[in-house]
Amino acid sequence: LRQPLQFEPAVMGEGEWLNTSIYTFRAIAGFLPGTTYRATVDPAILADISEAVMLEPYSWEFTTELPAVVSATSSDPVAFIGPTSAISVTFNMAMDPASVQQRFALQSRDSGIQVPGTFSWDGKTLGFRPGVALLFDTAYVVRVAAGAQAGIGGKGTGADWQWVFQTVPLPRIVG
Repeated sequence: LRQPLQFEPAVMGEGEWLNTSIYTFRAIAGFLPGTTYRATVDPAILADISEAVMLEPYSWEFTTELPAVVSATSSDPVAFIGPTSAISVTFNMAMDPASVQQRFALQSRDSGIQVPGTFSWDGKTLGFRPGVALLFDTAYVVRVAAGAQAGIGGKGTGADWQWVFQTVPLPRIVG
């Protein structure tokens, strides 16, 4: 059967009638991020499928969200980030690893020196393990520059994102 629902731009997917009035559609590869779609119910196709009477096409528009960072954490509690803590940055959708890693930076806030390290991925979460120990009692900035691409393409992140954290101070005798 032909789909009664048409999209502009085109979207490959499958639909099914749950009952006589509810139709569900699932995009095979998903909808592209940051894209405005126009969906139209075609009355001729609808009549062929369900014998329904609809006088004219019904259309509506929706825009999908852009990829974005939703959270950042370290492997240590935020108040006690140590010199070897791993950093995790979680996105609102699956991302293109190369695109994100190219736009990622961990650097000292004061000196701007970038910290080398290794990347790993777990679903929507980027992991970064510094290749050198972070300095004690130092502010660091984690950045993801605008334009990081979602895994299915479309528009990238709309703005630069950053997270500032402070590493623990040097151990000292307090009493």
